[in-house]
Amino acid sequence: MKHSSFYCLVLGVLCSLAIAGPKVNVISPHQLASEFEKSSGIPFTLATYGKVPYGAHFIGGLAIADPVEGCDFIDHFNAGELQFDHNIIAVLRSGGCQNTVKTRNAQNAGAKMAIVVHDSDNLPSVVGAASVTESITIPTIIIPKTHGEKIIKFIEKLPFPPLNPEDIVPIISVNFPYDATSETVALDFWYSASDVDNTAYQFINDIAPYLMEEKAFKFTPHFVTWDCLICKRLNYEVPLTGDCISGGRYCAPDPDEEGPLTGTDILSEDLRQACMWKTNPLIWWSYTALYPNNCLRADESGSDKNSEECSNNQLNFVTDQINSGKVIQCVKDSFFKKANSNGPIDQSIDDNSILSEERKLQLQYDITEFPVLLINHKPYSESLTDIRSVLKEICLNVKNPPLICRDVGVGYKTSRGLNIVLTLLVILLVAAMIILFCYRKLTKKGLGIELSTEANNMVSRYMAMKDNVSLNKEEDDDNDLAK
Repeated sequence: MKHSSFYCLVLGVLCSLAIAGPKVNVISPHQLASEFEKSSGIPFTLATYGKVPYGAHFIGGLAIADPVEGCDFIDHFNAGELQFDHNIIAVLRSGGCQNTVKTRNAQNAGAKMAIVVHDSDNLPSVVGAASVTESITIPTIIIPKTHGEKIIKFIEKLPFPPLNPEDIVPIISVNFPYDATSETVALDFWYSASDVDNTAYQFINDIAPYLMEEKAFKFTPHFVTWDCLICKRLNYEVPLTGDCISGGRYCAPDPDEEGPLTGTDILSEDLRQACMWKTNPLIWWSYTALYPNNCLRADESGSDKNSEECSNNQLNFVTDQINSGKVIQCVKDSFFKKANSNGPIDQSIDDNSILSEERKLQLQYDITEFPVLLINHKPYSESLTDIRSVLKEICLNVKNPPLICRDVGVGYKTSRGLNIVLTLLVILLVAAMIILFCYRKLTKKGLGIELSTEANNMVSRYMAMKDNVSLNKEEDDDNDLAK
């Protein structure tokens, strides 16, 4: 009975841990965050459809869909049309249609994640999809009704459009559960084209032979930028030159201080490399092997080479004119004017679609240092110069490690499993030999005792027979004397 009570207690603890699950944390404003301090966040259930960033730390701004159920075309998000840096997370009420419909409509309206407020506080254990959902690429979570209604009421009270979005747009963080392995490993590499100490380009060149042709590894380069705080207060409407573009939305440090290169040159190079990857990843791999030494570093005379001219020369060297033209056109097309704005594109003031998406991802994954490698959306904290250690960590995150993992002798799970099996076989063989030895020894000892006993019996019988013969002879002798 005591054992049964103990097992029930253990089971209860495990169940409570499972029910606790992952949670949503409200970062700001404090007025809303304080509503959830006692519960240490908001519990949620993760929907199985969409692309789930397992292990990721997702940050975004909350906005109510209009209509709030999200079953029809979403015209706009209340507070979602604002110029704030974080990704839009759509808040939708349950009911009226399937959750997949809500998520798809939110995605089409520009949301990067969907939160569905459940119709009760009892969350479902699993939220699946009743139809094909390949078109859904954003994650969805389900939160309890009580918590969700507090969020909706808070946002509904905000003036629309808000006068000060930095202070009142609710910002949350979501820690997605970590899936130890996956069919493919997402590798996001964050760097700047300037790369003063050559750490980033050296890593790219070292890792290239292992990643270029391997389908199990989904490598994507990303570019770190900074914004101008003063320019943000001016709504990015003042043209800038030098180290910033797009009115100060995107800036980069001057790579050579008094030299001819500027932060603008680095941003332009970031865009060129981003467009190379979009056009053909092989162009990017080949280009990054040449660019650092041929363009970025100082030549023998000590003066830096012209960045744009040298970049175009290297691009023409690694690919044909058709692809070079596609890269150049991609850079031009990435700039866009605001709605109802006329005139030609001005890179010093007009926004850029590529850098805008990169900035949102940079904030989403809290990228503050570079270069940095994210493995399945989690930062790799060790040195990037030790390629074997990097590969080991990458291989340990894929369910079916490719041959390259075995070839470099790290992280090959099938070999590791085989070693375990062989070890068990050796242990069993040794145990069998020990048992056989003991059995033979015990058998031999038993046989010896049995033979000894039989010999003693035979000797005893022999002595008895001898005594009988002697006794009979003595009786015969006595009989002869009597006669």
